[in-house]
Amino acid sequence: MALTNLNLDNELLTFNKKLVFEFQRTDPFQKLKSTKGSNIFHITRSTGGETNIPYMANLSGQGVGSVSKLSGNEETLRDSNFRIRSYVSRNGVKISRKTIKDASFLYSDAKVTQLKKWGKQRDMDMAVRAFLGVQVSGVKYLYGGNYDPSQDDTNGSPIVKATNAQLDSWATANSDRILYGSAVANYSAGNFTASLANIDSTNDKLTKSVLDLVKQRAYEASPPIAPLASGADMNEMFVLFVGTVGFNQLRTDMRDDLRYAEDRGSKNPIFTGADLEYNGIIIKHIPMIDYMIDGSTNISSMYGSWGSQSNETLVTAGNGSTRVAPAFLVGMQAIAQVLEDPIEMIQDTDNTDYKEFQGLAIRSSFDYRPVSFKDDKQHGIFTIFHSAVKAA
Repeated sequence: MALTNLNLDNELLTFNKKLVFEFQRTDPFQKLKSTKGSNIFHITRSTGGETNIPYMANLSGQGVGSVSKLSGNEETLRDSNFRIRSYVSRNGVKISRKTIKDASFLYSDAKVTQLKKWGKQRDMDMAVRAFLGVQVSGVKYLYGGNYDPSQDDTNGSPIVKATNAQLDSWATANSDRILYGSAVANYSAGNFTASLANIDSTNDKLTKSVLDLVKQRAYEASPPIAPLASGADMNEMFVLFVGTVGFNQLRTDMRDDLRYAEDRGSKNPIFTGADLEYNGIIIKHIPMIDYMIDGSTNISSMYGSWGSQSNETLVTAGNGSTRVAPAFLVGMQAIAQVLEDPIEMIQDTDNTDYKEFQGLAIRSSFDYRPVSFKDDKQHGIFTIFHSAVKAA
């Protein structure tokens, strides 16, 4: 008996109209924003042009006693400021009527969803990249990466990446709030490149002792990094943002602490891979930090900007051309976010070629910058550059 088999070209084919979209993580910074200046991200609104954030330093004079005259011995108030400008960020898609008709799924859903996802990705990436923003003489520069077309001023001039000389100036201005590896002695005065090259892959990983040193240095910095107040007892806290390699280094170093901290179970942090906490520091895993070093530009145009696109490529910056990564201990008012225009979806009604093409765009106007009130010093960020050689 001969058994008949169906020709595969004639097999029933079912098309699912519901699209499966590429993974995109949620914004890890959303709950860390405030308009009151009491959180890590300080949100300010803009009606156009630059937005000025005034700053007043504390009084530090000796004052006078009961038998001394205060008149003529008053102390001078010391005010400063920080300015930030929003930049327009846009993207769009255009599809022909024929393509929409031929598709087995609904392009109307895809257009809106993908543009919104692009907007969220751009927002998160700009926030992460701001932590390594470079400010010299009040001028903003990028740490690596070709200029971003979404960040140009009203005359179309691009915000460019910092030169090596500008990175040296930035590192000098922030020498009390940058640590290279595990020892203060790794800092080579006035030379950012040489400082990174002192980070070796054996002794300069991210560990508990490094966090102890960094917390101490954050308090000793001038002015100190302002901690966050947490809980009913108002304990002072910091947050550490760290990439995947650095997070794994800390988890390995803290393994015994986590093992004996509590009973075994599903909520034991040694198993969950969730945030860690150590010595008043909440450690948050931010994978996008590593993506900025060696991520794919197929996902984000900003990925890789701290690596091969950088003047000081972190991929080979360490001793023996080894990989280095940054981590950021942050307190209040570390990053300013300016919001000028809300997110807007705009239908293209002009360039339709007799209604043959449908265009849709997304537009917003915002920016992120590390706050620097005085002398180009990062107000709320302590930067750690640590050895981050990837496992083979």
